[in-house]
Amino acid sequence: MSRVEMLIDSVRRELLNYQWVVLLKDKPGRRYVPVYVGNMDGEVIRSLLQGKKAAAPSYFDLSSLGVPAPAPELQCVIIDRLENNIFYARVQYVQDNESYDCPSAKALAYAIKEGAPIYAEESVLSKASFKLND
Repeated sequence: MSRVEMLIDSVRRELLNYQWVVLLKDKPGRRYVPVYVGNMDGEVIRSLLQGKKAAAPSYFDLSSLGVPAPAPELQCVIIDRLENNIFYARVQYVQDNESYDCPSAKALAYAIKEGAPIYAEESVLSKASFKLND
C-alpha cells in the first residue's frame, strides 16, 4: 500500500456543533483530511501543538493496546483505514518494526508528543480527502 506523509494543518472547534476537528494535509499541501476527535483529545492535541504539557502521563499509556511498557521509540503513526466514517490508526515502533492498533486521536497526540511523522494510506485519502480551491 502507498503511504503519504501528512502534516497537522490546524486543530479547532467547528462553529456549528462545537466539535473538535484536526485538519491534516498531505505534505505537498494539496489534499486535506478532517479527523473529528473528542473533547479531551482535542484539548490534548491543541495543548501539545502550543508547546504546553498536555494531559496526565496516563493519557499516553498504551499498554492496554498491547504496547510494552515502557513504550519503545515511536517510528511513525499511520492512518490506515476509514470505516463508517471513523478513522483507524496504527502506531509503529522502531524496535522490531512492531505496530499496534490505536485510536486515531490518541495516535495523533502521541505523534505530536514524540515528534514522529504521520502517514495516511492512499486508500484513506481517496475516500476522505478534499482539495481547497487556490
